[in-house]
Amino acid sequence: MSQTQTTFPRWIPLLGGLLGSTACGLLLYAFSVFIRPLMAQFGWTVPQVAMAYSIICLVFGLMTFPAGRLSDKYGPRNVVLIGGIIMAFGFYMVSTIKPPDPAVIAAGGEAAKAAGRSQLWLLYLYYGVIAGFGGGCVYLPPIATAPKWWPDRRALATGFTVVGLGLGSFIMAPMATGLINHYGSALPVFRIVGIAMLIIVVIAALCLKVPPAGYKPAGWNPPAPAGGATAKATRDFTYEESKATPQFWLLWVAYFCGSFAGLMCIGLIAKHGIDAMSLKYIADKGLATIKNIPPADAKAIAMAAAVAPSTLGIFNAAVHIMVGPLIDKIGS
Repeated sequence: MSQTQTTFPRWIPLLGGLLGSTACGLLLYAFSVFIRPLMAQFGWTVPQVAMAYSIICLVFGLMTFPAGRLSDKYGPRNVVLIGGIIMAFGFYMVSTIKPPDPAVIAAGGEAAKAAGRSQLWLLYLYYGVIAGFGGGCVYLPPIATAPKWWPDRRALATGFTVVGLGLGSFIMAPMATGLINHYGSALPVFRIVGIAMLIIVVIAALCLKVPPAGYKPAGWNPPAPAGGATAKATRDFTYEESKATPQFWLLWVAYFCGSFAGLMCIGLIAKHGIDAMSLKYIADKGLATIKNIPPADAKAIAMAAAVAPSTLGIFNAAVHIMVGPLIDKIGS
């Protein structure tokens, strides 16, 4: 195979991957800060709101399979651009869900439950299905594209493209909580962040490009196969070839287990923080219920709880950066 170079800066696809995964981090990794505000405004229960997160994780994950194949056929730029528009649209549309009359929610009872349930399907549709569909299209193509530009630092390139998941959470959790406190509602935040997502993914898509066939970085030559000239050279597998190997399914199981534990924590971490600090507050102050907490103190508790997903996100990002060079050096 001929080996070629190009004048296109190879760091640009890395930037595209970083921006794309940051948009996905805004979508997924700070959802827990919305749970309590949505419950208060719509009268929904924790399981009802958490179901939206379960749906988006399922749809997001399922879409990565066809997204990879579509990226191979139509190019990562087109897939990320279209997927990003769909993702931003779904997230934005959550802001259009009309909440029930506050007096009905405050009164409680079956009327409040019925009023909330009538709008719940829209949360599942907009956030879970539509935004999840688009997010799955945004996430995978940059991950597959970056190592093609960085064959000499494949693991580092892959890690850098997904570091935005943690970065998005680091930014989103305190920002969204501050906006919720300012507006007194979660709905305007979906509108603002939806617009920001659209801008981010358009820039990300424009940064993505597949290198020419036989591309290699200047001054780098592929290492000789271990075992001498008779050893088989490494190559990329197609999707059909990959899924026929045991390594594919072992990796799938490993990712499933990691995602099961990680996303379960990520999806509820801020809500649990608010609950724990609120219970301590009412115990210390001798209040009857959480509803008796003064609004200013409730906002302060929410901001403190937002530190948890933000901290989780920044450590997630740091690990992605640190592990890549180690894998490039010593192997996985």
